[in-house]
Amino acid sequence: MSRLTYCSACLVAALYAPGSLAAAPAVTAATQTGAAARTFADTQRDASHATQTRQAIQPGTGDDPPSAQLLAASAAQTKPVTLTPIEVRGAQTTSIIAQQRLTPGAVSVVDADTFRQRSVTNMADALRYVPGVLMESNTGGSDGILSIRGSNLTALNYDKGGVTLLQDGLPVSSADGANHNRLLDPATARDVIVAQGTNALAYGASDLGGAIDFISRTARNSDPRQLTLRGGSYGLVDGALGTGGVSGDFDGMLTLEARHFGGYRQHSREDIVSAFGNFGWQPSDSFNLRTYATWIDSRQQLAGALTRAEFDANPRQGDPSYVLGNHQVNVKTGRLATKGTWIIDADHWLEFGVSYEVQSLYHPIVDVYDFSIDPPPDYFSLLIDTVQRTAGGMLRYHWTIGDHNVVAGVNLAYTIDRGGNYQNEHGQRGTRTDDVYQRAGNATLFALDRWGFAPGWTLVYGAQGVTTNRNVRDVSLAYGSLRDQRGNYSSINPRVGLIRALGSDSEVFANASRVYEPPNNFELDNDIHKDDTIQHATQGTSFEVGTRGATASAVDATRWHWSLDLYYARIRNEILSVEDPTEPGNMLSTNYPRTIHAGVEALVGASFPIAGDANRIEPLVSFAWNDFRFDDDPTFGNNRLPVAPRFVLHGEVMFRNTASGFYAGPTFEVAGARHADMTNSYRVGGYGLVGLRTGVQRNQWDLYVEARNLTGRHYVNTVTALTQAGADARVLNSGGPRSLFAGFTLHY
Repeated sequence: MSRLTYCSACLVAALYAPGSLAAAPAVTAATQTGAAARTFADTQRDASHATQTRQAIQPGTGDDPPSAQLLAASAAQTKPVTLTPIEVRGAQTTSIIAQQRLTPGAVSVVDADTFRQRSVTNMADALRYVPGVLMESNTGGSDGILSIRGSNLTALNYDKGGVTLLQDGLPVSSADGANHNRLLDPATARDVIVAQGTNALAYGASDLGGAIDFISRTARNSDPRQLTLRGGSYGLVDGALGTGGVSGDFDGMLTLEARHFGGYRQHSREDIVSAFGNFGWQPSDSFNLRTYATWIDSRQQLAGALTRAEFDANPRQGDPSYVLGNHQVNVKTGRLATKGTWIIDADHWLEFGVSYEVQSLYHPIVDVYDFSIDPPPDYFSLLIDTVQRTAGGMLRYHWTIGDHNVVAGVNLAYTIDRGGNYQNEHGQRGTRTDDVYQRAGNATLFALDRWGFAPGWTLVYGAQGVTTNRNVRDVSLAYGSLRDQRGNYSSINPRVGLIRALGSDSEVFANASRVYEPPNNFELDNDIHKDDTIQHATQGTSFEVGTRGATASAVDATRWHWSLDLYYARIRNEILSVEDPTEPGNMLSTNYPRTIHAGVEALVGASFPIAGDANRIEPLVSFAWNDFRFDDDPTFGNNRLPVAPRFVLHGEVMFRNTASGFYAGPTFEVAGARHADMTNSYRVGGYGLVGLRTGVQRNQWDLYVEARNLTGRHYVNTVTALTQAGADARVLNSGGPRSLFAGFTLHY
């Protein structure tokens, strides 16, 4: 069976309409492995062939040909400027066609085919080269922190709020915006779309961080018949087997995966067994329907944070309370979703979808031991055992009117979380202490117009309406007391942007948008007042300017690609940590009057030929500079917010031989200093890491080997946020030591 290698761009800064990532085709030409890249003009002439081999990246359908065909027709109707996408080539150089609506802000697309060229076992690995995304694993497994543009820099960052997670355009995040129970598995993805900040408007997200959407692999957008084996340091063993195909109007695929990671820290083992599949029906060029099913059983031990003395003595040890209490986060997930597209005519089309997800959480998480006594008594403990159910839906209507391309829609989500809190007895349920009931509903309506009012100029304007409610109900069984927090939030969030095309291959843009993020149920439950008081919604105004582009040169010439975004947001009532005055060391949440989130996100890459086009040197650098701080706060003045490094840089320099599919080169990562507290009295130094990866891509198989942290440096990967951290505070999580990983994929 011959195999086409799809777009090998590691990262594409997508030029979508703001907030409406479903509104633009990104047609990518497929080439045989080892074939030389063509010029942009060549790929334009071959657009029809490309449409047959790699369909549009879009939430809602992701891969289905009708959408691509309609969007191409829509593009012709509105006469947009066609731009070359900004691409960071992580494999052999290939060409990419882009006929996309422009967005005056940062939206990035990661091609998941490149995950076969390096070790990718979690979201942190998958998003390594996306500037502005702080996604770090605490212990090398799936658990970690998630922050985009300074979202969720609190002691409650275990809820991973502030960023909306979706799969095929439908919610994985609960309706209140939290992502506590699970993140997304890169193994399921064909493409990963990251809409930074307010560029995620049409996803129903006006959060500070934005949205991340995993577009599923199908039998139409990828090879379903794959056997993947991965292994490496600290007990990593991972295997996945996929099967499926296309038969007339129908297609389907099924993938089974099992993963074990022993962990590089004490008490950090992870075991995951999963199955995911989908079934598609496309009876005509104007209609398609797809149903998705997912089942995941994830079990992960938690190592906890260390003091500085413990880190210096042995950074691979665990928090003694976490080890003795056998802290874990175990989640069983079942999910069903259906998505469809109906092309009404050349100027009108409709997207629709529904989803239902059940997450069963078993979570021993708190123990307060007195280790001065042998055996240590446990003064307080907590084990959470709940079942969360989330239903979601979306509807988007697109139409073109002259030079206007309009999209309007609605996103719906409803979550109920029921169960109880128990005493923790070394990982087993003890006495039940509380009945837990949490509920959230969310509805967003939006409308956007992309108006090509003059050659090379596009005005994008629109608004989002949000209405959402919260109910956090907790009954103490020991005291018979009831805590019942209820809140309703609503807002109109306008957005306006402008794009100026600078020729056919580059552009500059600017936008102004409203930020609006109501508290999630974790934040309400941990409110400083400990009563029925509810917090205010985080809100503010965000400004963004930037440029992106690529050179369109001959096959054997040097090629460049870049993106640069500068953003500045003035925020009111941001929800951050506060120390409980009655229980020192216990962190709760509250609103802070004013904060500022500003930064620079940059991506630059190149491809330099060496003695012709068969051999090339391809550097890639992703950089983010962060300025997240209080704004004349009565307590903290203009201090920097904790957790986020001052800057983060990821990069690589790859040698590639396109004839053989061989690649090799060094990788590097540099992070600046950060603070673990709001008083900025506990400073955590930066670090620099170097690695190496190499591999071969062939028609029927792929092989990679990756070495990380070659110098064996001990460094702090993530920190816990406190109000003021003392010398003995447990706030440090150690990063991965020297490691070696390898992977092999067979296309059968």
